[in-house]
Amino acid sequence: MDVRPRPSTLTLVRSIFAISATLLLLSHYYVREMLLQIQQTTNQIDEGAYYEKRFLPMESTRHHKLSDIPHSMKCPNISTDVAPIPSSSPGEKIQIFYNLFIDNEQSFERVEAMVREQLAYVSPRFHNQNIIINSMGYIKPDNTISGHKITRHWSSGGEELTLHSIWEYCTANPNHDSKVAYLHSKGSFHPKPENDQLRVFLTEGALSKECAKLPDQCDVCSSRMSPLPHPHTGGNMWMARCDYISKLVDPSSPIETWEGGNKTKTRHFRNHDNGCKGWGRFFNEHWIHSHPTVKPCDLYPFKEYVWNYENVPGENFAKELAMVPRFNYNDYIIDGVCSEETLDPEIALKDRIEVYDAIYQKRPHDSWWGWKLYSSNNDESSKPDIS
Repeated sequence: MDVRPRPSTLTLVRSIFAISATLLLLSHYYVREMLLQIQQTTNQIDEGAYYEKRFLPMESTRHHKLSDIPHSMKCPNISTDVAPIPSSSPGEKIQIFYNLFIDNEQSFERVEAMVREQLAYVSPRFHNQNIIINSMGYIKPDNTISGHKITRHWSSGGEELTLHSIWEYCTANPNHDSKVAYLHSKGSFHPKPENDQLRVFLTEGALSKECAKLPDQCDVCSSRMSPLPHPHTGGNMWMARCDYISKLVDPSSPIETWEGGNKTKTRHFRNHDNGCKGWGRFFNEHWIHSHPTVKPCDLYPFKEYVWNYENVPGENFAKELAMVPRFNYNDYIIDGVCSEETLDPEIALKDRIEVYDAIYQKRPHDSWWGWKLYSSNNDESSKPDIS
């Protein structure tokens, strides 16, 4: 007796199986998407809530100089129960901080192209994709640029606002394996080819794999660090360790709140703009290398470019990480630029020690990079008299 299902029954069974398989696949897909969404939300809370809750809300201010900004706005005194301090763990990805300035609505597209150009160097392997962006000047109604959300906004301000964000992040996470990268929209206010070239050079170095894999003997990494006319990375973009940054003074707070140091001398440094000494607004560029314990490294191996705007290397420049100084003292001198501060190494050394004393009440240890540089014979065993 033939008991096989009739064709109509067989077709029905096949349809039921097909529908069941489809429902099973759809349920698997939606469960997976839901789990991914939960994970992404958790990551955003872990990595972004600190900035969105602990920092002041986005707001407009009408202050034009750091000295005009009330201390309560620059250093908010918020209790730790407002938002948890983000934890750090060995091997965590580098947190990027971006200082954005847009003069007006007409400049937005030009600056957005610059931001897109710079963030193209971000590597998912090394860098946290949630970038902290502090904005000054014009801002779009949706608070975004190049697909990224603005974290904080001021109607005006300078780099010290974002440097303060870095300082606050690192003092909450003073770990050797916690690293940050600092970028800014160089050329957004003064659009010219030399700013464009320097911006690319600095961004490529700060976000490079060489800096990301920073050896333990380095605290700060950049395309080029120059000890003259004061320790700095010309253009001010770099990557650094949080345990080192936690030793620095808060770059945006009043001098009276700095621990130790000579307040009279430091006040003179902060109140007088001098690009050759790293004073006043130029302290922002000096800040990351301002501590006597800094162990700086840089990438560009050739002497053609040391600082300023002459002979800036092009894109995809040769990279060879080494500790600074990699050259002799005279190699860092640029004829006719900051001559008073650079021509005599004995004077330059005494100025450097005076600044360390004024800000930190500390003097360099025996392994300090400067002993070799400032010695007239370039022999680190021979230290100049600084008494």
